[in-house]
Order: sequence, then structure tokens, then C-alpha cells
Amino acid sequence: LFRLLKTNNKKAERYNISKPDSALVVLQDFEKLVQSKRDTLYRGYSHLNFGDYYYNIKQDSTSFSSYNKAKIAFENSKDSSLVVYSLLMMSKILKEKNDYYDMEAVNVEALNFVNATNRNYNFSAIYTNLGISLKETYDYEKSLTYYKKARKYAEDDSSKALIDNNIGVLYTLSEQPQKAIVLLSGLEKTNIFHENEKFKARVLCNIGHAYFKLNDSKAVDYFLEALSIRERIKDDYGLVTSYIHLAEYYQWNNNKISAKKYALKSYQT
Repeated sequence: LFRLLKTNNKKAERYNISKPDSALVVLQDFEKLVQSKRDTLYRGYSHLNFGDYYYNIKQDSTSFSSYNKAKIAFENSKDSSLVVYSLLMMSKILKEKNDYYDMEAVNVEALNFVNATNRNYNFSAIYTNLGISLKETYDYEKSLTYYKKARKYAEDDSSKALIDNNIGVLYTLSEQPQKAIVLLSGLEKTNIFHENEKFKARVLCNIGHAYFKLNDSKAVDYFLEALSIRERIKDDYGLVTSYIHLAEYYQWNNNKISAKKYALKSYQT
């Protein structure tokens, strides 16, 4: 029985990754098998597979509901590491929907289920999410506390660099742009800065924003370099931010034509 359930679960996971167009039938067959065997743990896996499937095809409400059902099943079967995974995926959806209050609640709940399995990764992910949710609800002091906790548990230099970038943004938002410039400029020496263009553009844009807060015209060079990268790699989400910052910069610089051009680009993107 266990081998049959395990084999079919692995098949469902594999189809989700490598054959998403054919995955739904496989997931439905696995769900029928789980229902016939009345196995709580694999009921959780079934819901989890549906959560991943619907997340991949951008059906967020159905995906969120599936992850929530998975969380309940894993909680009943005492598998706390999979409870945390389900909650982290729910948090990801809430972040994408800008639902930061519920995102905070989901991550606070996740803290109760962290065990020895993937302990550092889970703590770092949860505390980062709490930092993000509190930043977006303007509690910068608490946000910084959680980012620092996340960094403490980060397991590699790239993860630390990602968190340092978030802390740099927070310094700028909390009227400490000089502190932000020192921290963010240090990230230009990291491997991830040179290997990951999306991250590089994000850091450059954030350095530019810190200079902008100081009314320093150096800001525009950073904004334009970040924009060039984002256009090349087709990072639409990042482009919105680049266009907004450039619109703000040119408005401050009394260049109304350029300010309007970039504001319209942001709106259209």
C-alpha cells in the first residue's frame, strides 16, 4: 500500500514538473487512489500536488485553497515540515496579491511548526517573509528585526546578499539613505551580483533610490543602468519600478517631458 501511494505521488510530482499539460489527469487519478485508501499523509500530498499545479497555471485562489487543505492534512498526520512548506506557498501567493496582513499571519503560524528538518532554511524564509510583510505595512522597526533574524539563519552568501538588499531598501525607506548606500554598494562585490542579472538590476536600482533620497544626481546613472538590464532580460515587474523611479527623478529635475514618458511606461507595463 505504502509503495503504491509513494510511486503514484512521485509520478504526480514528476508530471507537474516535466509534463504540466498532462499533469491534471495524473493528479486526479492519484487523488482517487488516496481516497480509496483513506491515507491522511498522502491526502496531504494530493492536495499539495494540486496546489503546485494550479499555482503553475496562475489559478491562485484554487492553488491557495489546495495548499490550505494540504496544511490541514499534514497537521493531522504530524508532518510539520510539510505544514511549513504549505504555509510558505500560501505566503508566496498572498505576497503576489499584496495581501500583507494575511501574509504576516500565515508566517507567524508557520513558526509554530519549524522542526529540525530544514530548520535554518525555514527560519530564514519565514523571517524574510515577516520582514517583507511588515515593511509593506510600514512597521520598519519590526521589519528590520525580522530581516536580521532571517540573515542569522541564512545558509549561504547568496541568501545573505538577498536579505542585505532588503535591509538596504528598508534603510532608504526609514530615512537612512547613507546607511543604505554603504550596505548596497558592498553587494557589488558579491558573486550573486555578477552572476544574477535580475539581482544586479535590483541592487543598482536600490542604490539609485538611496542617492535620490539624498537629492544626488548620481541616482539617474544607477536607474538607467538597472533599466537597461531589465529591458534586456524582459523583467516586467522590475521595469515598473525602474520607470517609476525615473519618473520621480525627472519630476524632481523639472524635466516634465521625461517624467511623463516614464510614468506612462510604468502605467502601460
